[in-house]
Amino acid sequence: MSEKRKKQTSGLEWKPKIKVEKVTIDNPFYSKAHQGIEANPVKIQAQMNIRESAVVTLAARKQINDVFRKIGCR
Repeated sequence: MSEKRKKQTSGLEWKPKIKVEKVTIDNPFYSKAHQGIEANPVKIQAQMNIRESAVVTLAARKQINDVFRKIGCR
């Protein structure tokens, strides 16, 4: 009987180019009419591609503070 061939692996494997991290943002659906309800938070967690912007990348690495991030993202 013949032996099974091993699958050849080359260096051409797919690797994702995006890096996603969780960030806290203002809730776009927040309503002051339903203030204080847990289902209506002011801030929510979202996922963001941090390689999208140089300013966001620096903020994620804690190299600039939140004030500079807000100025750079205007």
